[in-house]
Amino acid sequence: MLQQTRVDAVVPYYERFLRIFPDVYELAAASEEEVLQMWAGLGYYRRAKMLHQAAMVVSERRQGAFPRTRKEWKELPGIGEYTSAAIASIAYGEAVGVVDGNVKRVVARVKALKLRANDRALHQAADVWMEERLGELKPEESPGDFNQAVMELGATLCTPKNPSCAECPILETCASSDGLAGDLPLPAKRKEMKKYHLSFLVAHSGGRFLLRPCEGNWNKGLWEPPSFPETTEDELQEKWKKAGGEGTVGSAIGEVRHTITHHQIRATLFQLKGVPKSALRDPSEVPLSGLGRKVLKIPKSFTVTG
Repeated sequence: MLQQTRVDAVVPYYERFLRIFPDVYELAAASEEEVLQMWAGLGYYRRAKMLHQAAMVVSERRQGAFPRTRKEWKELPGIGEYTSAAIASIAYGEAVGVVDGNVKRVVARVKALKLRANDRALHQAADVWMEERLGELKPEESPGDFNQAVMELGATLCTPKNPSCAECPILETCASSDGLAGDLPLPAKRKEMKKYHLSFLVAHSGGRFLLRPCEGNWNKGLWEPPSFPETTEDELQEKWKKAGGEGTVGSAIGEVRHTITHHQIRATLFQLKGVPKSALRDPSEVPLSGLGRKVLKIPKSFTVTG
């Protein structure tokens, strides 16, 4: 949960998640929809899907026994270089280096590497540096503690802007101690944002809404009000009828904007009248997408069902 999410935002989700799924068997036995519902609001839902799949592997193929080495952890769905090294070193003491954004920033400055933050060469250089330092540890010293120390150094002192070089415990070995540190690593090359315009159909009554599972690769496994690519009101009505939908498309009632990874979404919301109340659902019963949550906040002052 902490990957790409702040600690203060994660804590209530984490506590609730463990109450619902107290062990790997409970998590594995749950449906993907149940897992996504407990994850809803954290974003990056692929993490939840992979966690669920990993739980099934551990409970079914490994009889509940967790891996101990980085190699074994990487065999689980959704567990990559960073996570496998972090678990293996911190939980089981394996001497493997962890490389995250903080570590790469520290290494870029220590070695005065004029590389971009998202350059693969910087990741490789950080990996080598960490492995070398781990090889210098004494038998009684903890690889996990060392990994966490370097990550903490990057998070608290060797920060992206205005690094506290005077307080740095490895200042004497830093090749950027002459004032270069604040310029390294070089800014990451940004990916071009893809822009989308969607038209959403909104029907609601008494806190219940018309909701559908997302289709294709778009927020797969999550729920939203029905939507179509940008279209006129008349075309929207035709598309809705062709899709077997009930009700009449009315006027636009608002607009929301949503950004996720490298996608910028502009969503226009249209009233949908004449929808049977029996077709509506309580949003708390399904895992809503982040965009879906924004859409449902708009129509609070009127009822558009028949």
